[in-house]
Amino acid sequence: MATDTPNTIPPWHEALLLQIVIALISALGFGLLGNIEQLKFWLIGAAIAAIPHAMFVYYAGRYQQASGVHKTLRTTQRGMALKMAATAVLFMWAFKANGSTHAVVMLLGFAVTTLVGAVYPLFRKDRQ
Repeated sequence: MATDTPNTIPPWHEALLLQIVIALISALGFGLLGNIEQLKFWLIGAAIAAIPHAMFVYYAGRYQQASGVHKTLRTTQRGMALKMAATAVLFMWAFKANGSTHAVVMLLGFAVTTLVGAVYPLFRKDRQ
């Protein structure tokens, strides 16, 4: 039985997918320059941005179509709190495990990946 609804990726998931793709493409720049150490730290920073964002997407998107506004708001707030906590824990782990040898590269990987996820909704064609 065929359905009339097209298979589309939700906007939250599109931003997450774009974050991962941009992080990998930008990390290739370090790989092409031959600096594998900086490539590793760039990917760690990008992962610190993408993993908590994926958790937020999971929590915020669960009841997005629900009729209860309070339930949607509560899950979005829970997802944001979890995202902030996971980001802090991942940064603490990364700095404790690796020291501050390439902290700038790690923070730049985090910043670029986060910026892509934040700016993407502004450029979507079907914004409301």
